[in-house]
Amino acid sequence: MATICSLIRQAAEAHSEHPAVRQRRAGGWCEVSYGALFEAVAEVGTALVELGLGYGEKVGILLNAGASWIIADLAVLCVGGIDVPRGSDFSLEDLSFIANHANLAAVITDLPPEPIERLREAAPTLRFVVRLGDPGGAGAAVIPWGQLRESGRALLAAGDRRFYQRLDQIVTGDIATIIYTSGTTGHPKGVMLSHANLISNVTAIRENLPIHPRERFLCVLPPYHMFERTVEYLALACGGCLTFTDKNNFRGDLAEVRPNIVAGVPRLWELLYQGVADRLRRHRWSAFLEMLLEGSRRFHRAGRGGAGAARLLGLASYPMHLLAEQLIYKAVRQGLGNELRFAVSGGGMLPAHLDEFFAVAGVTLLNGYGLSETSPVLTVRVPHDNPMGTVGKPLPGTELKIVGENGIEVPAGQPGVVWARGGQVMLGYYKDPEATEQVLRDGWLNTGDLGVLTEAGDLVIVGRAKDTIVLRGGENVEPEPIENALLLSPYLMQVMVVGQDRKYLAALVVPDLPAIEGYARKNGIDLPAGDAAAQHPAVVALVKSELARLHNGKPTTRNYEKIIRFRIIVEQWTLASGLMTFTLKKKRPAIAAACREVIEEMYREG
Repeated sequence: MATICSLIRQAAEAHSEHPAVRQRRAGGWCEVSYGALFEAVAEVGTALVELGLGYGEKVGILLNAGASWIIADLAVLCVGGIDVPRGSDFSLEDLSFIANHANLAAVITDLPPEPIERLREAAPTLRFVVRLGDPGGAGAAVIPWGQLRESGRALLAAGDRRFYQRLDQIVTGDIATIIYTSGTTGHPKGVMLSHANLISNVTAIRENLPIHPRERFLCVLPPYHMFERTVEYLALACGGCLTFTDKNNFRGDLAEVRPNIVAGVPRLWELLYQGVADRLRRHRWSAFLEMLLEGSRRFHRAGRGGAGAARLLGLASYPMHLLAEQLIYKAVRQGLGNELRFAVSGGGMLPAHLDEFFAVAGVTLLNGYGLSETSPVLTVRVPHDNPMGTVGKPLPGTELKIVGENGIEVPAGQPGVVWARGGQVMLGYYKDPEATEQVLRDGWLNTGDLGVLTEAGDLVIVGRAKDTIVLRGGENVEPEPIENALLLSPYLMQVMVVGQDRKYLAALVVPDLPAIEGYARKNGIDLPAGDAAAQHPAVVALVKSELARLHNGKPTTRNYEKIIRFRIIVEQWTLASGLMTFTLKKKRPAIAAACREVIEEMYREG
């Protein structure tokens, strides 16, 4: 069976002079060919072996996207190492936990000297660090990236073949990478993926989505995101060219790079849509253009089905669709570079209005679904079979089943928990057999997501059975640690964090009214009687200050983990109301349903 390493080696031989990677440098773009890329991988891999990196030892790669990330990643894999990726912009607490838990033998990073020393303290197994840039002040065991490559280059020139010997020894069942993702305890869990897992996913995607040599990919997601990483492997295995950008340059690079393929999380597509909507609102003919958009949507819906007067009205809107095409949609496609063959959305639920907008605009946006635990893709729509509102059919070799509350598989059309089986399903969680046993059973993975299979075999995701919140930007957030921190406040009795498939986190807060009344008396605040006291401006300000003190204002709280909106709920969640379990755990779906209007109001504010 092939591996990612052997596929990239074959691609380097077949497309030696073709561009593999492009990224911005001062004064323009830097381009690396397939031949040069694989030479660099061999240099770094050889140097790592010379430094004593053993087969199966773990290397932390704490880098952002770019050629250096790809070279480091492939070099570690090709010499039989296990890479542990994470962005260098994560908190030191997070990185230190991973370094220690994973027993890292080495780290490749662009972190400054002080955090590197913190990692050394956290991980006694850490033997050496490779640093991009000037290693000044970082200690004797910190090796500059350029020096590492020079060392490997000299060894290869002298006839050193250890890199190629290691590459040929790789066993597909061995662990290739450990991806740390959020866990229920607040500490991330290490998802173990084998070489077979990675190649299985890439091979299956290639069957569904043929990629042509030299096709241009525009990459904006961080490389530790398994979705982005698989896209990179897919592009390189097919002879495509990866161009790296970031959120600040993304829109400009769309027009400059003119990509054929773009992969992104729902938040990315929302930003593009919002840009169009903002321009339309500012236009002097905004009311007319909005009318055209609505007519165009009616026409598109009529073409997808429907009957009676609604269908006739939709078909009659064809002239409005033609005008919208000329005045709006053509500019949308030009903004995407005008050569986009398809785009893929993953890492979270694609909102229906975005799905429809891009379809009506003539942009082929394919919605997919998966998890880090599945390498990550399980399903994806394809250009010739792209039903809106779904995440498509399972990849070749992937099985899905929907399991009801009684543990029995349910037929098409009925909701339940999505279980998956296939070559991409993880080996388990590193050092956590208990968590592994909870989700893996006879080769089947309990995704924790709620879904429905249509009669046509497409999957529709309807919610999450587990507590992890996935924001629209693809970030995973565990709500319980945040809630527990907030409950340290003497003024808060119950808290539930929400935000699944939203832009940001929000919270429902049940106050401790007696404690708040005491606060008011102490501070000379005259509160109204009864439940109205909870909505007094002074109480709202108090709750906001408690959120800042206990969570939002903490230096370890990442931006996407902050509570942006909150609402005060007077009525407690109880066992009697059906909103708490017998063990006094929150029934999150039930609370969300009971407070649906309040939650929607929070998110309508922006």
